Amino acid sequence: MGKITYQLPSLVECHRQGWQMSFSSAAVVTILLAAVAVGLLSAINDIVNDGDFKETANPHVRNFLYIASFGAIILNASATVTFLLLIDELGDLPTLTSDLDKPEGGSLASLADTDILVYYGLGITWTWARWH
Repeated sequence: MGKITYQLPSLVECHRQGWQMSFSSAAVVTILLAAVAVGLLSAINDIVNDGDFKETANPHVRNFLYIASFGAIILNASATVTFLLLIDELGDLPTLTSDLDKPEGGSLASLADTDILVYYGLGITWTWARWH
């Protein structure tokens, strides 16, 4: 059973808040990029459906434009979802850590900031999802 009054060590809390703010900003940026990609897809669709362009354009170019547009939408939307999941996981860190018996003091200077968060309870999904 976790301790109700548990607080993360200040170094861990600082790293957690920093990553949480970074992921929040990144989620906003990626959803805006997905919205821009939707707008560009609409513009590309209008151009491609124009009779003159349809007759003269290389079909491979049209296919590339569609694939690039849909790819941008899908990749940006999935990145946004990943950032939201990571924000949720970071929010659960104090609860996860309250069940662990980790020292409050000591030197964690040799660990990278991401390794400190893993040491204090973030799972392996944290490492994989950050690279997404």
